[in-house]
Amino acid sequence: SQNGLGSRITANLTANTPAAWAYVIGACLLGLAFYLVSIGMEGITQQLRGGAPGGEIT
Repeated sequence: SQNGLGSRITANLTANTPAAWAYVIGACLLGLAFYLVSIGMEGITQQLRGGAPGGEIT
């Protein structure tokens, strides 16, 4: 699909540099949000299963 962040970055790169950088920052923030959610979910599942940090079973 042509509606993603990547296509908007390339479309705005030559004509509208500030908008292109805004899309780059938006993509970085979106990736960071997904990363933080996955770290949080991992912590919750480790607590529910009784796992200790580092993968050890207590």
